[in-house]
Amino acid sequence: MKVLKIKRRNRSFLLIFDKLRNISLIKDTGMIPYYFHRKYHYSSKILTYRNDKAYPFLQEYCKGLELEFLKRRRFLNKILGIEIPALIYLIKNFKKIHILEVIWLSNSSILYGILYKMLNRNGFLYLKLDATEKIKYHNKLHPHGYYDYQYYKEQSIVKNLINSFRIILGKFFGNLFFKKLDLASIESVKLYKDIKDYPRIKHKLIYLPNGIDDYFLKDLNIKRVDFSKKENIILTVGRIGWVAKDHHIFLEAIASIEDLKNWKIYLVGGIYDKFKDYISHYFVKYPHLKDKVIFIGEILDRKKLLEFYQKSKIFCLTSNVESFGIVLVEAGYFGNYIVSTNLPSARDITSNSQFGTLFKIRDTARLTEILENLIDNEELMEKNYLKIQNHIDKKFLWSKIISKLYRELNKRSNLRFSNKHG
Repeated sequence: MKVLKIKRRNRSFLLIFDKLRNISLIKDTGMIPYYFHRKYHYSSKILTYRNDKAYPFLQEYCKGLELEFLKRRRFLNKILGIEIPALIYLIKNFKKIHILEVIWLSNSSILYGILYKMLNRNGFLYLKLDATEKIKYHNKLHPHGYYDYQYYKEQSIVKNLINSFRIILGKFFGNLFFKKLDLASIESVKLYKDIKDYPRIKHKLIYLPNGIDDYFLKDLNIKRVDFSKKENIILTVGRIGWVAKDHHIFLEAIASIEDLKNWKIYLVGGIYDKFKDYISHYFVKYPHLKDKVIFIGEILDRKKLLEFYQKSKIFCLTSNVESFGIVLVEAGYFGNYIVSTNLPSARDITSNSQFGTLFKIRDTARLTEILENLIDNEELMEKNYLKIQNHIDKKFLWSKIISKLYRELNKRSNLRFSNKHG
């Protein structure tokens, strides 16, 4: 195999993510290309549409990362879920892209990957699955084929012919994509074990979690506080009222606690309009909680947001689905006792409940029981405090996660980077 040597100053990394928003920059979508730039001196870009009026987080938290904005074309924008402007960009710029990252196993990711590798045989194609438990049954990944034949039960002969054509076409492009794919990663140990032996992705899949931006913490000198300085606060952070978060379960469990004592509950995040009626009725039903349950709203200042993690003792997540709960890593970094639904990533972050307590999705009674027990037994949280911090430091810092990704990339790549001119 021919080894392509690239001078360090010429390294380039591109992520195609047309749905990028400002908030996405401090998640894995921004952190991976940013850390490739900061840690390994890549010229890193994200190709996207201008989905927000401004992207202030770019300069605040991802300095050096670049955004390349696609133009929305009125008559030639999207065909079969494929962003045509992104394809045009790849055709024009493939020589300048040494590593291409695509997210999700979608029609667009598959086509971007195939086109890129056909044009740039020496380039490196990386797929970040960003997966939930449904990935086990994904029709593009499952060993039984691209589409489930039983899914189509149309009566029309024409529709059946069209669906048969889609199956054949899908299998062809799916097989071609996985043949050209260099590396894929998935965010939880359980899901990695579930699919690692699937023929299409075998030997190309690694476990790679998401993490906390430790460079940001060091840059701003953000310190952890002693457990004695923490306050009696139960915290949750996220899009308040979003259906996947099940915040009504959290609030009903709080209302069921017999004695909250001097504890307060903070909900941090923008509130969905549809959830505001629920909140109004909640305080009518439970007027004694008006001074206990506090809706903070959205906090864009990262340092101020992390202060809530610093001073709280318990972090609660009630989501019914998550690809990865980054908020759990942030909470664990500051020594919060984690109470979460039994999701794959939650099991990893709590080390299978060693550093937290997990419960079944929508089990309000069990959640109430867990929180009551913690309120009455503060020593459990204090005992857990340093242990979960050490666990996060070992496995969930972005600097360490990116180091693993970089090692895997070099091990599997025909790109070799020269440091003589960097």
